[in-house]
Amino acid sequence: MNSGSVTKYVFGLVAAVLFIPSPAISGAVRHIDSPEKLAQALDKMNGVVVFGRVRWIQDGEELRLGKSMFGNVIEFQMYRAGSKKRMIAKVGPNGYFTWVLRPGHYRVPVINFMSKSKPFLGQAFLHLVVPDHQEVTYTGTLKIKTGGKAGRNRRIEEYSVSDDCAADCPIVTGKLSLSDELVGVSLLQLDQRVLAPHH
Repeated sequence: MNSGSVTKYVFGLVAAVLFIPSPAISGAVRHIDSPEKLAQALDKMNGVVVFGRVRWIQDGEELRLGKSMFGNVIEFQMYRAGSKKRMIAKVGPNGYFTWVLRPGHYRVPVINFMSKSKPFLGQAFLHLVVPDHQEVTYTGTLKIKTGGKAGRNRRIEEYSVSDDCAADCPIVTGKLSLSDELVGVSLLQLDQRVLAPHH
């Protein structure tokens, strides 16, 4: 397992719009939080274990993420290359997420934000590559800064992605009874068209 700091990239994004509930046809990708649930997920699909973390900073204050609709919740709207099916991938408590995904290239055009104030959508420019040669893949820490008034005026102001595997990988592998030796790194990528180096 290789881990280390990487260059952080940050960029500003356009204003968000009001949250729209996900349609029933969307596929749900649930956060996995136990070895038993992981075994069940792998039995259903011979995929790759993908994990990482999200930190949500709103108006300069980091929000504690939960899993209740009455708390602070983040979901990724994802599409796998070659498929038009929208997947709703849920982030778990404290911002950690573990999913089982098929190998391939995924894009994340939208992130759902739900908090004690009005929920909203944030336009995202994220990409994720799930390698077919790795059993377990770490995607990094995605730090999201939002601002503006509640509701329609809420917006994503900045993103950054960092490699915090040295701290976070043992937490997740220990909880799910995974070997650290299996973990590879494939960080979330920010679209080059809107990318600006963070100095």
